[in-house]
Amino acid sequence: MATAQPRPLDPRHGIHRPTQGTPARRRNSVRRTSTIDSQRPDGVEGRVTVAAHARDLLTTADGDARTVAASDLHATIDWFGGYLVESLQATPDDARLASLLGRRASSGFRGAVSELLPDERARHSPLYLLLDDLPGALLVSGSAIVQAGIRRRPAGPILQSSDMCSGWRTGGTLVLETTRVGFVPAVTGPLAGDLLNPDDPEAWHQLPALGPHSTRRLRRLDVWRADGVLHADSFFRDSHVSEELVETSIHEYAVHAEVDPESLRVLRSEATAHALPWQECNSAPQSAVDIEGRTVGELRDWVRAEMTGIRTCTHLNDTLRSLDDVAALAELVTD
Repeated sequence: MATAQPRPLDPRHGIHRPTQGTPARRRNSVRRTSTIDSQRPDGVEGRVTVAAHARDLLTTADGDARTVAASDLHATIDWFGGYLVESLQATPDDARLASLLGRRASSGFRGAVSELLPDERARHSPLYLLLDDLPGALLVSGSAIVQAGIRRRPAGPILQSSDMCSGWRTGGTLVLETTRVGFVPAVTGPLAGDLLNPDDPEAWHQLPALGPHSTRRLRRLDVWRADGVLHADSFFRDSHVSEELVETSIHEYAVHAEVDPESLRVLRSEATAHALPWQECNSAPQSAVDIEGRTVGELRDWVRAEMTGIRTCTHLNDTLRSLDDVAALAELVTD
């Protein structure tokens, strides 16, 4: 990305401690990484083209790395038309995805994916992760519209509402500014840190450069066994690339969880925020403890249904939901 600086920070911004680098892979561990890149090659008001990739990389006891699963997803989205899916193709190919054409990749999309691809959900496959994550990534892609100063919203229902999360609380920056000017205020995030590890070219799947007015949803989930428990170390970042090719972080979270290998219940969950858009968001990480005592296999549905309101953050919730995959990934590794 370019070395230009982001625009001046809004004094009401949230935590700014962007992550640099990536932890070394442990022996006897599996690392799942994914990216969903939403670009606007025809201009900021044009259609969104999505290029997504997810990979599961097993690191053996000898330190060798082997890809055990991977998937690509490509889509074209009429964003202003209400997140309408115009094209959708996966690698490996799955003909069932044609049933999602013409749908809104927003409310109801995740449920439709679960019904259409129950085998992929049961296997906790990389493809299912990408499809489940698509609505959130497309919502974040609206940052390009806000940053460009375009006061136009997609067709369909409004997806944000007062008190839906910590940042959207009544009396907070987002609600007050949106009421005052009639549009969501632009986030002024920190420069996104470089996550690549020159000593470990396998640490991430390929991360292509992003074009102007684009966003990236990026994930890393490391799973291993130690001291009689399953460990999960998760990293999440939503970022925006400006017209000048400056990449800034919108949300960054790290979550570490410990899981009982027999009952699969979460024994401990702790979240650390590295970048948050507004000062009201800063209290959200404490809600990560709410999943303690739940089994990992129920987290995708339970978090969506139960973790709502100003105590939470929808982006942190998306990070916690991904821990649903821990048990499946742990089957690949030994103590």
